[in-house]
Amino acid sequence: MEMHMSLDELKVVFADGFADELDADVWEVDAATWPNGTVSAGDGAARIVAQTDAPAGPGVMAYGGFRSRRRHFAPNLAGTNLLEVTLADFTHEGAFLNKYLAADGSALDHEDPHSGSYLTGFCLAIGSFGGLVGSGPVQRGVPDEELTDRVVQIHFDLFSRAGLTYILNRSVRGGDKRAYHIWGSDEDKRRWLESHEIDCPVVTLPGNSVTLAIQTDPLGDGRGWPHRYGLLLRDDGRTLSWLLDGKVMDTVDIAGFFDSSPGCVSDGVYVTIVGGGSYQRNMWQVEDVRVSADG
Repeated sequence: MEMHMSLDELKVVFADGFADELDADVWEVDAATWPNGTVSAGDGAARIVAQTDAPAGPGVMAYGGFRSRRRHFAPNLAGTNLLEVTLADFTHEGAFLNKYLAADGSALDHEDPHSGSYLTGFCLAIGSFGGLVGSGPVQRGVPDEELTDRVVQIHFDLFSRAGLTYILNRSVRGGDKRAYHIWGSDEDKRRWLESHEIDCPVVTLPGNSVTLAIQTDPLGDGRGWPHRYGLLLRDDGRTLSWLLDGKVMDTVDIAGFFDSSPGCVSDGVYVTIVGGGSYQRNMWQVEDVRVSADG
């Protein structure tokens, strides 16, 4: 797909450089959603801290983050809209707790010999509610055909052996599980371990997201920071891209995704920024949030 305009031509319509404390009128830190997380800001950065005293075990992690209190982007996603965020740093303290998690998300009683241990992940999402793909109280236990919220997301997963993987995905909607392959067979897992490839789009475990594109460590630096991330919607929300350090990495056609839930983005989208880590104390430094548009 060709890009018909330079991103440099977009106009910044919202920016937060976190010069002072986190503005409670702009951002929300929801203790019910992220009970292990806190967020502080000032001196040019927002600092997400997620910590837990839980005993070590499969999938034991701590999450923290924040989301916008109001919607951004043009009504009904008209035109071109871009969200950009810099993840400046990730650090951790204390014991490693996630013993152990396989690359497909299943629990193990030993470290996966192929992927190693899951270390950390970072997510940037935009959608009709403030949350990540596959989350949100309106989605839990609701049949796919009745889901009304729509969310798209870029995130990375970092494993000690398999390294860094970027995944562009969206929430499920009615009909996805009939239209796309549901990932999870032994052959799927074998191929993933050998090549880190998935035929996209595909419904991924535990069945609440559709993977649209996937890349393994495209810059070859082995970690997801310090880097600038972006989610770009063009063609009135019908074309989705993600950016890494200002470069478009993947572009996919999502025509009909937002439109299939009339009115869900009539006032734009919420922004959600979340980190998850496998240590007792995990810290992500986020800088320079910007929203730009062609209007």
